[in-house]
Amino acid sequence: VWAKENAYIEDFKATREQRPIEEFNELNQNVRSIHYLLTPTQEGTAEIGILPPPVMLGPNLHLIPGRLTMHFYEEKISSRWSDVYQGAPLAIRTITRIRRLADEYAAAYGYDYIIMDTSPSVLSQK
Repeated sequence: VWAKENAYIEDFKATREQRPIEEFNELNQNVRSIHYLLTPTQEGTAEIGILPPPVMLGPNLHLIPGRLTMHFYEEKISSRWSDVYQGAPLAIRTITRIRRLADEYAAAYGYDYIIMDTSPSVLSQK
């Protein structure tokens, strides 16, 4: 999962522009990490526009893998937090993107519950 995402994690916009659209679409037909899904928001660029499938662990249990680089997104949440109160669109998008992804996956896969495992530092920002 992670090796194919590395270039996108480093610079999503540039990698997406340099690679053929067919390669990008094929990449997104497979399981992707939560940080990969959030990187366009982290960079302030356009969203992926495709909802990659989760890992099917069982008939009623799915997983979107994490990755150690997720702390970069968490740092953006922290740095943009105060801008939410000023109505800054990118700050609002950064803070709410995880919830919107959860809603998109719930609609696509019929989830009743979504559990997100985050680092303790995310909770300390609220």
